[in-house]
Amino acid sequence: MNAGPASDRPIRQRSGPQADSLKADMFKRIVCPIDLKKLSMAALEIASTLAEQNHATVSLVHVVPSPLPRPLEPVPDWERTVNTRIKRLAQKHFGDRVRWDTVILRGDPARAVMHAADDLEADLIVMATHGRKGN
Repeated sequence: MNAGPASDRPIRQRSGPQADSLKADMFKRIVCPIDLKKLSMAALEIASTLAEQNHATVSLVHVVPSPLPRPLEPVPDWERTVNTRIKRLAQKHFGDRVRWDTVILRGDPARAVMHAADDLEADLIVMATHGRKGN
């Protein structure tokens, strides 16, 4: 017996606990490392879209490499200055549509981002590449 074309077949919908789990938000916490350069702004847009779709919180993580670059070392308010810039950026990109917070760290960027994602119990890390081409 031929069941006919797919459009003629009844659509089966799931119900019960399995269906509810499929509707659950996939991500609750998204970590988005940013370096305040143009490429990381693209990652902000993707993180924003995913956060809206999943009702997730975005944690913007900025890591200042240790030791600090020479121009920043003598400035005692570097952390406040960076935090202010990141908060302005978040407000511009997320507004009130997405919950967000900021994390400013000092150290090796790769390690710091991984530790932050672990500490925040992130479900996803959204980040840009360096934009370099491989050989």
